[in-house]
Amino acid sequence: MVKIHAASRRSPDFEDDTCTVTAEMADGTLASGVFCFSTSPNSDLEIFGDRGRLLVSCYAFDGFDFLSTSTYPGGIGKRLRNLVSSLGSVRGALPNALRGGDFAATYFHLWNHFADCIRRGVAPACTLEDGKHAVQVALAALQSVESGRPVSVV
Repeated sequence: MVKIHAASRRSPDFEDDTCTVTAEMADGTLASGVFCFSTSPNSDLEIFGDRGRLLVSCYAFDGFDFLSTSTYPGGIGKRLRNLVSSLGSVRGALPNALRGGDFAATYFHLWNHFADCIRRGVAPACTLEDGKHAVQVALAALQSVESGRPVSVV
């Protein structure tokens, strides 16, 4: 079972301009998300664990980073490693950027995977059951916004 709690605020432009979602997974893991249409374009994902955190920034060509529990993002060592890594990635970044960047590549690879599954007759990485569960979670978040209370998803 998963518990979902969500809150949403309107703006003059969007019905659900800003939304926060918190969840408690069946194993006790906590998850949270903040979504906002009126800020600058951003699509980041951070996963925190007992060894550090993984940051994925979908709009940056060098947007994949791991920080150990002893690494500070603004530390000089981390900044220098990021600079060297970014400079090494620039050569491959330009052709990728001209094709729409990593964000567009996600859709390209998604559709290629789908077509490959049809051609080879293999099961896709995500199943219809996965999609059904994702819709259940989204509906629970909407129900939580409307009721102001957490909602359980089986």
